[in-house]
Amino acid sequence: VIAVALLHLAITVRKVNIGLPDCWWNEYIANLSNSLIDDICHKVLDFYSISKEEKMDFMPPRPFILGQTPIMPANSGTSS
Repeated sequence: VIAVALLHLAITVRKVNIGLPDCWWNEYIANLSNSLIDDICHKVLDFYSISKEEKMDFMPPRPFILGQTPIMPANSGTSS
């Protein structure tokens, strides 16, 4: 679903005429609504328009790899 939404976003932004019906994705995912695709596209655009600090709220924590120093988020320190 996300791949289809991102293809739709790229096609729309670049104004590419793909020569297929408006709901071309129904060939791959039946009954996928325009509103769901639009919601996914807006979330992607919102993500790329926010600051790096705000993106940290969206990102899952990095896994700890043996031998690496863990990276702690800036706001996770103890307060005095």
